[in-house]
Amino acid sequence: RVKSRLGEEGITAPGIHLEGPYLNPEQKGAINEAFIRPPRRAEYEPFVQKYAGAIARWTIAPELNGALELGDQLNRLGVLVSVGHSNAVYAQVKEAAEHGFRHVTHLSTITRKNGFRYAGVLESTFCLPQLTAEIIADGCHLPPELIRMVYTLLGVERVCFCCDSMRCAGEQVTRSFLGNPQSGIPVIIEDGVAKLCDRSAFAGSVATDDRLVRTAVEQAEIPLTDAVRMMSLTPAQIMRVDARKGSIAPGKNADFVVLDETLRVSSVY
Repeated sequence: RVKSRLGEEGITAPGIHLEGPYLNPEQKGAINEAFIRPPRRAEYEPFVQKYAGAIARWTIAPELNGALELGDQLNRLGVLVSVGHSNAVYAQVKEAAEHGFRHVTHLSTITRKNGFRYAGVLESTFCLPQLTAEIIADGCHLPPELIRMVYTLLGVERVCFCCDSMRCAGEQVTRSFLGNPQSGIPVIIEDGVAKLCDRSAFAGSVATDDRLVRTAVEQAEIPLTDAVRMMSLTPAQIMRVDARKGSIAPGKNADFVVLDETLRVSSVY
């Protein structure tokens, strides 16, 4: 048993992904808006200094005041800075890429202002080769045809799969919650995805990683080798841990998953 970056023995997680609180409230999804706010140096600097070794990635809406300055600081510390929960248009995404943002959390789409169409985060990702991206390939957050489109346009080196699952992933339940049991947001699970109880938005994925591979292969018609790479080597490269993870090779960690002929997990080493 070895220690992770978090100092705990056991699973060797590369670190923490902070998805917030510096997000655009108009793109909050199921996140509690009470916790969303713009970056303030007096707040984040002490936090970053204390936990820099544990933070591996931070998702931020780059159009917020102060976001680019935070991006510069995180990039210097080796933290993967990612665009997400954002209404940014092309010029803002391009500027963010110049301030250390190099990844995109859960692609969004075209933005309208006063009737005019603007390239949103998704289209900007297609245009800016320095950006990588991830998609929730559960067949719900993105239908198979859009999974296929992103794969075709970005290729296996620039896009990876992400389950983005909540606590009840893989369980046969119809109700759960986001947050803590006392004040968390109740959700329902139906149609293979978690939703807010009023069905106004998805509340998170309930998919396990093998389901993403199955969806990609069986529904989006992506070759198995490419689907597996987007679930293993590509995310390792994005997180800059591919020297020791992401593929089976001499000198790397001997962590791997065996799938059966139906692409379901049969064993884990």
